[in-house]
Amino acid sequence: ASTQKWYIECGVKPENFHSFLYSIEDVEVLDSKPIVSEQIKFLFIGQLIERKGLDILLQSLSKVENPNWSLDVYGEGEDEQTIANLINELHLSDKVNLNGVVSNKELRTIVGQHHVLVLPSRFDGWGAVVNEAIASGLQVICSNKCGASILIVNDKIGHVFNIDDTKSLTKILEQTISKKEQIDRDYILEYSNYLKGDKVAQYLIDIINFHYKNKGSRPLPPWEKFQLEKNNNTQNPIN
Repeated sequence: ASTQKWYIECGVKPENFHSFLYSIEDVEVLDSKPIVSEQIKFLFIGQLIERKGLDILLQSLSKVENPNWSLDVYGEGEDEQTIANLINELHLSDKVNLNGVVSNKELRTIVGQHHVLVLPSRFDGWGAVVNEAIASGLQVICSNKCGASILIVNDKIGHVFNIDDTKSLTKILEQTISKKEQIDRDYILEYSNYLKGDKVAQYLIDIINFHYKNKGSRPLPPWEKFQLEKNNNTQNPIN
C-alpha cells in the first residue's frame, strides 16, 4: 500500500496498479480430516528475531484464559535465548515447544498436523508461511504488517490483528480456541486452489491482456475471485 501511494504521488495512475501475491510450489495434502486433539494446536514458523514478533504472540497467549491450546515453534535466531527466557517468565513452559530447525520436507508434514498458523510479524514483505499454511488447510492469524494478510479474506480463513493492539490478538486467540471444532479444513483447501501457481500465472496474463490488448474486463485478484464465486454459489445453489 505504501509503495502504491508513493507511485501515485509521482503521477502514476491508480488504475494501473493490481494487487499481486507470492505463490509456492504445490503442497501434497495427504489427509484433510480434522486433527484428533482436544487442544488447539498453534504453529509459529520463522526466525527467532524481533521483527518476527514471537514475543508478541507469547505475551498474548499468556493472557488467554482458555487453557486448551499448545504452540509449536520452528526456527532459530539471535533471540532464541531471550525467547526461551520469556517462555519461562510467562510460565508457558508446559504449553510452548521450541523445536529448532527442520528440513522443508519435514516441515510440510508438520504443518498439516496443526490447526492454526500465527505470524505476528512487526514487518513482513509477504510471509510465504501463510501460503504454506493455507495449502495445508490451516487457519491463519497474522498481523496487519504482513503482506500476506491480504489473503485472509474472511474468518473461515483466519484473522488479521493490528500490530499496535495486542489486546485484539489475545481476543482473536481466545475466540479461535473456543471455536476449534468449527475450523473447516476442506473450505480452506478449496481456497488454496485459487492461490496456486497456475492461477497466479493466469492472473498475470489476464492483467497483460487487459492493459495492452484491451481484452476482457479488469481481472480480479485470485482471493477476490474466490469470494465472488463463493458468494454466487451460495446465492444460487444447485438443486
